[in-house]
Amino acid sequence: MRSSGFLILTVSGFVLLTNSCGSAPPAAGPQAKGAGQPLTITTVALPPAHVGSSYRAQLTATGGTEPYQWAIVTGELPEGLTLDAESGALSGTPTELVVAVITVRVADSSLLEPQGSLVTLELSVEAAVLRILTEALPTGYLGVSYWAQLAAEGGTPPYSWAVVEGSLPPGLELDPLTGVIAGSPTLQDTFPFTIEVRDSSSPPSVALLRIQPSP
Repeated sequence: MRSSGFLILTVSGFVLLTNSCGSAPPAAGPQAKGAGQPLTITTVALPPAHVGSSYRAQLTATGGTEPYQWAIVTGELPEGLTLDAESGALSGTPTELVVAVITVRVADSSLLEPQGSLVTLELSVEAAVLRILTEALPTGYLGVSYWAQLAAEGGTPPYSWAVVEGSLPPGLELDPLTGVIAGSPTLQDTFPFTIEVRDSSSPPSVALLRIQPSP
C-alpha cells in the first residue's frame, strides 16, 4: 500500500520503506574546506627573522579534517621563537644568529582515517640592519660640563664609535665603547662632524651631527 509517497513492502516478516517517486535521498550538509582531499602542508618557505625584532610567520595546510595540530618532529626553533600547536603560528623574538632546519608535522582531527603531512623548512635569523638613531645633539656651553649619549640599533652589539670626518668641539671627547660624548667645551663655534658606528657583522652606519657651544 501507499502512504505519504512511500511504498511499504513486507518481505519475510520485515518491513521495507522505499520512496515510490524515485527521488534522491536527502543531501548531506556542507563539508569543511578541503574535506575529502589529502592533508598537505602548503607552506614551502619561511621569511627570515632578525635578532631582537618581533617575528611572526603562519604555517598553512589544506585537506583532511580541521582543526589541525602542529608539531616540530626534528630540529629546533631558534631561541626565542615558539610554535602554536593549534594555529600553526611561529612567533617570538629571536636572540641569536642561526640557520635552523626544522621538520614540521601537521595532523588532522579525523577519527576514522587520521592523516598527517610533513615538510622540512629553513628559518634564518639574521642581524638587523645597523643604524644610528641619534639625529641631533644638545647645545653645549663654554666651560660647562657636557654629556650626550649616541644611540644605535640593529647589527650585533657591542658597538664601536668613531668620528670619521670633522671634529668635536675642543674640550669634548667621544668614548668609542659607550658612544658617550663628554667634557667641557672651550671654544664657541659650530662643529659639524660625521659619526660612525660599527659592529661585528654588519656594514658600518654613519650620521652627520653638529655641536654648537654657546657662551
